[in-house]
Amino acid sequence: MDKTQQIYIQDEDRAAGIVFDAPPTSMWGRVLQKIELKSEVENGRRSNPDLDPVPPEGRHWHARHYGLFWISDNVSVSGFRTASSIMDVGLSWRMSLLCVALANLLAGIIITLNGIVGADYHIPFSIQSRASYGYYLSYLMILMRCIVGIFWYGIQTYTGAECVRELALRYFGSDIMVN
Repeated sequence: MDKTQQIYIQDEDRAAGIVFDAPPTSMWGRVLQKIELKSEVENGRRSNPDLDPVPPEGRHWHARHYGLFWISDNVSVSGFRTASSIMDVGLSWRMSLLCVALANLLAGIIITLNGIVGADYHIPFSIQSRASYGYYLSYLMILMRCIVGIFWYGIQTYTGAECVRELALRYFGSDIMVN
């Protein structure tokens, strides 16, 4: 049986009965009824398949996928640049790798703790921000996340362009570079 009790009413004219959801009698039942997610038809624009929790049959990521994604995110030009910057300060290559690994471990712990809600309940960021900031202020949080993504994309593009420039200088010489 469902969370709510059901009332069965027999119609004298028809053989089939009609089932209605009875209002909950306990205070806990009323609280559960208030926070219950209604169907898409009732919610209108506030719900769609992209915002709803991912159903169990659509969940394909496992722990190894998260770990490999984290490694692939850090094995990049910006990660190499971080280690070389630490070496430029004066640390040895072993100490700089240890510093980068420790910093990535600490950042990974913080990000993992921040993402537990999304990982356990499969709720995207846009819905998580609604819980903290409300329906309308969550749009501001999503906009801020987009702006950070735009800046990060620009930083990565600049770093990649520096790499291509250095490769072109080494391969073709300084004759092709125009100041």
